[in-house]
Formats: sequence, C-alpha cells, structure tokens
Amino acid sequence: MADGYKVFDPNAEVIGRSMLSNFQNLHRDNFIPILHKHGIDEIDPAGWYSQQKWLDILKEVTEASGDELFDLVAVGMAIAGLAPFPPEIDTVKKAFVALDKVYQGNHRNGNVGELTCERSDDKSVYVRMNSPYPNNFLYGVGYGIAKRFTPPGSPPKVTDNIVDGVYYLTINW
Repeated sequence: MADGYKVFDPNAEVIGRSMLSNFQNLHRDNFIPILHKHGIDEIDPAGWYSQQKWLDILKEVTEASGDELFDLVAVGMAIAGLAPFPPEIDTVKKAFVALDKVYQGNHRNGNVGELTCERSDDKSVYVRMNSPYPNNFLYGVGYGIAKRFTPPGSPPKVTDNIVDGVYYLTINW
C-alpha cells in the first residue's frame, strides 16, 4: 500500500541511478544533509542501496521541507526522466505497458511491489501502482513518463485514485 514508507520486503534494494534523481530536482539542497545523516556521502549509480533507507530518506526530506507534494512529485518526475527504457518504447502506451519491467530492473532482492498497466487504448492507460513508495512520488513518476512519451501538442492529463488501499493512475493524452 502506498504512502506507508514501509518496504514490502526488508531485503529489497534500489539501484543508485534511481536515487540520483534527488540531485536533479528543484529541492536538491534538502536531500544532501539527510543523505549524509543516513551514511550516504556519494551515490554510485550502479550501486545497490536498502529500499527502506531510501524510503526513510524520502520521508525525512519531505518532513524537513514541509512541502511533501512538491518534493515527492519532483523526485518522481526526475526518476521518470532518467528511467532507462528500451529504444522500441516510443509511445505513452508502450511506456506504461513496459513500466513494471523497468521498475523491477531498478530494484532487487524480494517483493518491491509492482507498477502494472491494467488497461490501455490509443489515448489512455490505467495503471495499478502497488508499491511502498508514497502516492505523490508515484504520481510524479506517472506524470513524468506521460510527459516524456506524449506526442507534441498532446499534453497528458493524469488523475489518481485509491481502490482497496492500492494507488491507481489514469493517464489520458
């Protein structure tokens, strides 16, 4: 369930390249002292880090800044901009169909949740985001991917809802 800041599996890890998004969002100065506090002086893009530690860092940053919505959406959007999609992924629909594979490729060692495209057509997708990451972070990921892959002149519209404790996004373009 999203917004819990609690991993599904204590052995779960996240790859450093995903964490580097902290340094590309507008509130990057909020992250640096908190990273140091958690024993991370430099993030190795190819290194693996405790997913729970990463969630703790995200929670602490948002508590320190007082702007959870902005910070988490900004980090999620930055991750969406850095996420390595294969070259054949060139549309919004293809990106969201492939999203869970990309998500799983950035995590390892246990249940890290899933980001699954449940329905799609030529102009919309419906995505189930069962993940320990907070909803505002997941919204940023979804919006960032939609923005990255929408054709010019077709701005994405992203709406969210929670069904039985699971976060969902509907993306239209």
